[in-house]
Amino acid sequence: MRVGNGLIGLREGLESALVVSILVVFLVKTDRRSTLPFAWLGVGVAVALSVVVGAVVTFTAAALTFEQQEAFGGEALGLPASAPTLTTGFGPSLFDRFGLADRKPAEPVDLPRFPGDDLDPRRSGGALCVQACANDPQVAVRASRNLVRIGFGRGGRALIAARAEDGDALREHVWVGPDEGPDWLVCGTFLVARRIRMHVAIRDRTSPAEQEAVVGRTRGEGAPLGRLAEFDPVDLHVEGKGGPPAIGEVGHVRLASAEALGGARVLRRGYNFTGFWRDTSLT
Repeated sequence: MRVGNGLIGLREGLESALVVSILVVFLVKTDRRSTLPFAWLGVGVAVALSVVVGAVVTFTAAALTFEQQEAFGGEALGLPASAPTLTTGFGPSLFDRFGLADRKPAEPVDLPRFPGDDLDPRRSGGALCVQACANDPQVAVRASRNLVRIGFGRGGRALIAARAEDGDALREHVWVGPDEGPDWLVCGTFLVARRIRMHVAIRDRTSPAEQEAVVGRTRGEGAPLGRLAEFDPVDLHVEGKGGPPAIGEVGHVRLASAEALGGARVLRRGYNFTGFWRDTSLT
C-alpha cells in the first residue's frame, strides 16, 4: 500500500511540475516575467496546503467517526486513486426528451424478448447510463454511490470487474468508426445490458470440479481447461484425462466461443451486481 501510494504521489508531483514548467515558459516567452513571483507564490501555497491536508488525514484518520470518514470518502479513505474512470451513455429516450432526435443513432432499438427473460419495465430503457470503473473495486463502489446519491438522493453499491479483450477485435467490432455513425459517436460504442440472476447458493453446493466444468475455466487461475494461464488461448480440442475434450459440450467457454458460433465472437465484460439501486436503476 505504501509503495503504491508513493508511486501515485510521485506521478502526481511530476505532473504538477510539468504544468508549472509550462506556465513559467509561457510567462517568459510572452514577456510577463513580472508575474512570475505570483506564480511561485501559488506553487508555495499549493505545496503548503498539500502538506497540511496530508498530515491531517494521516494523523487523524484512525480517530474519525464513521460520519466523518464518509465526508472524507468512506471506504476509499486511504486507498490509492486506482485509475478511476466514468463513462456516460445516452439512452434512446434522452434524444427525444431534449429535442435531439436529429442526432439520435439509428441502431438503438428495443431488443426482442429472449427465452428465460423476466424483464422489469422499471429497469428497461432509460435515458442515462453512467459506468464507474477502477482497478480497486472499493474506489468504484465509492464513485457509484456518490453519483447515485447526487442524482437520486440515496446510495448504491456495485462491485465491478472487467476482462481485457483483444484490442484489434475491439477496434473492428466494438468502437464506432468515422463512417459508422454520427460524428459525436466516433470512438464510442453501444451498450446492451442484461442483468443475469445467478443462483449462487446452488452453485456453492456443487463440487469445484463441476463448477469448473460448467464454466470451462479453472477456479484458481481462471485458465481455460487444459491450459495454464488466464489469458492463454482457448483450445476446444485439448483432451482431458479420460480422453473427452477438457472443455465439455455444456461448458460456457465452448458455448460462447467463436468456433461454436460459426465465427462470431462474443466481446463482453462482466459486472457483479448486488441488488443496488433497487427502485431507480434502469438498464
